[in-house]
Amino acid sequence: MLGQPQQQPAPISADEAFAQSILNVSIFGDERDKIVAKWNYLQATWGTGKMFYSQSAAPVDITPENVMCRFKAIGYSRMPGKDNKLGLVALNFCRELSAVKPHQQQVIQTLHSLFGSKPNMLVHIDSIKELENKKCQIVIYVEEKLQHAPNESKRILATELSNYLNQATLKPQLNNLGVVEALALVLPDEDQLREYLENPPRGVDPRMWRQANSDNPDPTLYIPVPMVGFNDLKWRVKCQEQETDTHALYIKKVESELTELKKRHATATAKILEHKRKLAELSHRILRIIVKQECTRKVGTSLTPEEEALRTKLQNMLAVVSAPTQFKGRLSELLSQMRMQRNQFAANGGAEYALDKEAEDEMKTFLTMQQRAMEVLSDTVNKDLRALDVIIKGLPELRQS
Repeated sequence: MLGQPQQQPAPISADEAFAQSILNVSIFGDERDKIVAKWNYLQATWGTGKMFYSQSAAPVDITPENVMCRFKAIGYSRMPGKDNKLGLVALNFCRELSAVKPHQQQVIQTLHSLFGSKPNMLVHIDSIKELENKKCQIVIYVEEKLQHAPNESKRILATELSNYLNQATLKPQLNNLGVVEALALVLPDEDQLREYLENPPRGVDPRMWRQANSDNPDPTLYIPVPMVGFNDLKWRVKCQEQETDTHALYIKKVESELTELKKRHATATAKILEHKRKLAELSHRILRIIVKQECTRKVGTSLTPEEEALRTKLQNMLAVVSAPTQFKGRLSELLSQMRMQRNQFAANGGAEYALDKEAEDEMKTFLTMQQRAMEVLSDTVNKDLRALDVIIKGLPELRQS
């Protein structure tokens, strides 16, 4: 009837509108609707744009989270959170890192005042990093000094600290700092982890999610994380760069510590060598003193059996060294050859050999010893000859008597 108002179409859900914009476009009532449907499908695959499907319905906004988006992947991240005893709490700021980093001390003072400005409560910043959408995050922990042991302290549990900061009475002061939320960085329990792994995120194919769970290299350390769209990929690359910078700083710190340890090791080694040298010198001095003391103490006494055995060994060694075919004979032969070669070079106009000072002194000492030995031998022979003459001269007298 003309007088009756037309019925408005019943509102449909977002998922139904998304399906209608691809499968049932009814704008023009001709072939152009198919072209619009294909265009909507193309927009859905790249995850951005607006899809029109009816003249009487509002367009559907497309996000990368839709099931048709092709720019999706699943990576793995380390299990979020730490032990609750470490007391780490993340404060997310709605400001850029460059605006918050210079005012870290002000943040610490404000948080300390929120805890009642107690002298036994100390607020520390564990780390600070940049987040997406021009935000940043500061990780803090609070230490409480023990009354019965002032030199010892304990950290407040992360859950207790987070619950305290999330009180309604403290929200305005945290908002003045730019803090939008305070999260306890604790490991998820088994129920939370199971729920996360069993329910795929919005827009992720359940089969892909199950495959990612089965391909997890270490389920005790890593969890699958969806990357939807280029913004998530860019953010993950940025996080990797931050971690790489952190590792580079740590490696640089370790390198400087190793360099310092090497210097200390070299200094300690030099000192040890110096002490060893001094120990050897002192040992020789002590040995000489002991020898002199023993010689003085045993003047006029007979040799003990041990000393007699030692003297016999030394005499045998001297005999071996003094043998013509041993060291002295070989050294004399070498000296003769050197003299012959020097004379030969001198006759041929060649350059003469020159001994260094130490070798020359050693040679002089050895030749002096040889000369003294020859003198002693000559004196002994002369004495024996004189004694033999006396015997020969006195032999006829002995026969006559």
